[in-house]
Amino acid sequence: KSSVALSFDDDAGCHTGMSFQPYEHNGGVVLGVAGKDFVVVAGDTRMSRGYSIMTRRYRKVFRLTSKCVLATSGMQADAQQLQKVLETRLIMYEHDHGHEMPTTAIAQLLSNTLYYRRFFPYYTFNVLSGVDEDGVGGCWAYDAIGSLQRGPYSSSG
Repeated sequence: KSSVALSFDDDAGCHTGMSFQPYEHNGGVVLGVAGKDFVVVAGDTRMSRGYSIMTRRYRKVFRLTSKCVLATSGMQADAQQLQKVLETRLIMYEHDHGHEMPTTAIAQLLSNTLYYRRFFPYYTFNVLSGVDEDGVGGCWAYDAIGSLQRGPYSSSG
């Protein structure tokens, strides 16, 4: 949902400005924990708007490959768009190379995708978790413009 806020001068009642607010924070918390050869990923299922609960059955954890999962909270529309962009890029990679993209490459792909939209960023809070090529679990945390950090755990939302 986008909204337009109008402001008026108190004395004359004249319109003095307008601001465009394109983002809606739909809430949520996601987290990932990595072990020696596994990851555990979780996310709540509530989607809200302000003080209203829109649904209690909204999915925030998406399987990208057999070894990689994206957990994302924030704006529902941006989360869905980001998921579709990543799925499309992963399908293209699989067709070109004949195998799934490695988890570390997916982590970099997500970083590049977020950075590409840095001037009008996806309003999402992402945790990417998976098992890398060496069989070691990892969690990647991101900021809004794609800066990433790998660690044994991460949470966002």
